[in-house]
Amino acid sequence: MAALAAEAGELGTYAICVSPSMLPVVVPEGVRVASVCGFPSGAHPVEIKAAEAEHAVRAGADEIDMVIDLAAATTGRFADVDYFFGFHYWSTLPTGTVDIKPGPASANSDLFEVHLRGEGAHASTPEDAVDVVTAASSLIQQFLLIPSRRVAGLDPCVVSTTWMDAGRQSALNVYPPEAHIGGVVRTHDDDVRDTVEAAMRDMVRGLETANPGLRCELDYLRGYDMVWNDPARTAVVQELCEDLFPGSVITDPPMLGGEDFAAFSRTAPATYVFVGAGNAAKGFDAGHHNPRFGLDEDAFPIALRLVVEVLRNGPRLAAG
Repeated sequence: MAALAAEAGELGTYAICVSPSMLPVVVPEGVRVASVCGFPSGAHPVEIKAAEAEHAVRAGADEIDMVIDLAAATTGRFADVDYFFGFHYWSTLPTGTVDIKPGPASANSDLFEVHLRGEGAHASTPEDAVDVVTAASSLIQQFLLIPSRRVAGLDPCVVSTTWMDAGRQSALNVYPPEAHIGGVVRTHDDDVRDTVEAAMRDMVRGLETANPGLRCELDYLRGYDMVWNDPARTAVVQELCEDLFPGSVITDPPMLGGEDFAAFSRTAPATYVFVGAGNAAKGFDAGHHNPRFGLDEDAFPIALRLVVEVLRNGPRLAAG
């Protein structure tokens, strides 16, 4: 942990994310410590999360993050909730802006892996091989056609193959018997989500047919659903925010990132907003999941005041 913290300092990282059980940790000057309570599933009882947070603060954490209980959201524990509100600080929006949009606010976020098995051979006799490398490469190209050929042009869809593993650098004269690829699928529509998975399965079956002896296994994992902002209630939140901070409300196109808040928006009407926390003058202009990521803390009271105003208007939002 000390070595990783030192590396974070060398990279100019704003903060490192550490489990409460790993604290305290010595970090270089300028590097903050964020501690995640309830990781990874959020299923810990509230009392355990509170104890983790208390320990983390005493052990020097600068920031605390809590993992929500997805199981509670999907198994009916919140069935009596009338309305959910959430927000996300957004480092690529300037402080003082709040992005509030009706309808989709994030994407259906799925993962996929394809495992290809054929026959290895010496590179000088390709006719003896069932070539998994070429087959995997072909499949990657076919997957790229799904958004433009199987999905309507106005429907957002991303299919990104981000991982490929085949063969060994130490054996360049050998056709390997196995290859593996994987990546992500992002969509804003459940029907499009179904279309993409069906198209991938069609392509895998077709690849097997075109290459006798090739065996392919597609593992498609459905992850977070898209966050759906209830239009009527989201309009109320826009009104409240504009009254608090005139000129602050913007409506950017929905992003293709994933959000676990989706479990709540599938349970009851919800609104999820993005509170701008970027400030280039302070050096906070890097995107999320970037080593230089940081937040302008002047955004914190903006979010707090908006949350308080939503609470004050709870009956109105619950009624829709």
